[in-house]
Amino acid sequence: MKIRTANEGDLDGAMQIFETARRTMRRLGNDKQWIKGYPQRELILADIRRGEFFVVEGEGGNLCACFSFIIGEEPSYSEIEGAWKSGEPYGTIHRIGSDGTQKGITPSAVEFCKTKIPHLRIDTHECNSLMRHQIEKCGFEFCGVIYVGKNNPRFAYELCPEPGTKKRTSNRAKRREKFMTQTEIRDLLNQVAQGETSVDAAMLQLRKAPFDDFGNLKFAKLDNHRALRQGLPEVVYGAGKTPAQILSIVKALRETGERTILITRMAPEAAALVEKTFPIEYDELSKVGLVGERKAKDGIGKIVIATGGTSDAPVAEEAALTAEIFGNEVVRLYDVGVAGLHRLLAQSGELMTARVIIAIAGMEGALASVIGGLVSCPVIAVPTSVGYGASFGGLSALLSMLNSCASGVSVVNIDNGFGAGYLASIINHMGG
Repeated sequence: MKIRTANEGDLDGAMQIFETARRTMRRLGNDKQWIKGYPQRELILADIRRGEFFVVEGEGGNLCACFSFIIGEEPSYSEIEGAWKSGEPYGTIHRIGSDGTQKGITPSAVEFCKTKIPHLRIDTHECNSLMRHQIEKCGFEFCGVIYVGKNNPRFAYELCPEPGTKKRTSNRAKRREKFMTQTEIRDLLNQVAQGETSVDAAMLQLRKAPFDDFGNLKFAKLDNHRALRQGLPEVVYGAGKTPAQILSIVKALRETGERTILITRMAPEAAALVEKTFPIEYDELSKVGLVGERKAKDGIGKIVIATGGTSDAPVAEEAALTAEIFGNEVVRLYDVGVAGLHRLLAQSGELMTARVIIAIAGMEGALASVIGGLVSCPVIAVPTSVGYGASFGGLSALLSMLNSCASGVSVVNIDNGFGAGYLASIINHMGG
């Protein structure tokens, strides 16, 4: 297999290769890419005349593949939903096409381009799973989403030079070193106590911490200081975010040193994308994802989660997993609603020994009041959207819980299992 710079005599052969590649895309279910005759003959001719188009010769010297390779800034890469790994000069591989007669086209093209410049970028459509697999197999890392024209997203990848090459990302690494964990702050305070660091120098470092912008993205501002203020790190709310945005946020949080990244309301598609880069623990019922490790169980007591019915389980699991991930022992009591009060009373031992209880119910939401009248610990009520017409999507249960006559019952928003699990964790870690 030989790769060489194309000439105008290769144009017809290249267009035939692109037509074969388009048919292959359609056969594999990709009808979103290379539409309306792209890449056009005039575009490829312009690439050839600039010396930016290359052909691959197979056995007998026949053309079997082709691609464009352009060194310099790619305009569509100037904005990205995510973050590039390096700001050093790069080359971009475009329009790889193959007639399918020769294996290893993409790796060969990548190796060829690396001889021109070691820092490479490439993009492809989300639907082009075959190309995405080839790109990732060649060592490229997913960086985010770029747009080719209006409302035309592409997954963007980058292959950085081997270690030892000077990169602009070294500035980001320096910022990362400034990010301080609780352990580092404790060490700093010990240095002050032992006279190794002056009070003024320590104050300067601590004052800077909340304003460290490392990890901030164009579409999101990460709160690197939250764990220091509140004891628990920032949680990613997945609803409304694209899979690429969630992956970019996770990457940025990991780079700041965060070991426990909880993602709520995470779509399966987002979990699948994140899993290609990071090991992830994903629960389809609650749509909760975890990248990293669960915190050690250091809660003072146990958190009991009781639901009115099985239909409340998705919200209950969101609460349960949130509490467990943040270091709590959780006991689940599902389907113990007031329609069969004996089921709840049979669990009185668990209820009486809980440090905090989360009562989750839809319909009329009476479960919280019943539990509130039986126990001495705080009860967090979670109304759910489960119920028939007059439940008004959980509003009936919400109003019922807000009007509870039982003392010690607090209420979070409809279907907010995360909020209940988070608050229960805080209560279970409070001394006194």
